[in-house]
Amino acid sequence: MVPEKVNLLVNDTSIKLDGFVREFVIKVTTGIATTLIKPKNELALGSVWEIPGGMEKLRSAMKRSKEIQSLKLSIKGEEIQINLNGSEVSLVKPFVGGLLRNTVIGMVSPLKGVVQPIDRLEISIEKLKESEELDALWK
Repeated sequence: MVPEKVNLLVNDTSIKLDGFVREFVIKVTTGIATTLIKPKNELALGSVWEIPGGMEKLRSAMKRSKEIQSLKLSIKGEEIQINLNGSEVSLVKPFVGGLLRNTVIGMVSPLKGVVQPIDRLEISIEKLKESEELDALWK
């Protein structure tokens, strides 16, 4: 497995992630993103696939790397944005956006340093390049 660089900002405050919590945040966030990507001819529940060309753009980004290289999930108020491998994922149906928003806020709310209410949140995950991988193993 390639180590990931993970950042969590809540209300513009950086939250430290270690061990179990770090892995949990990575798995939940990447799980959300990969759930939104569906095979050809299959609709994803209320996301970009109803926007002309949206699904093909994301499929093409995933084919190039076969995995998530970068993922940024941002929440500001009721708005949620997801950027996957440089492609914006638009959530068409409010139900899907609300479900994802509440899941992510529920996940980070109990973490040390998180101040309520959560108005802004950003999770970014990046695969490390080979030269950075060795350094990360020693940290």
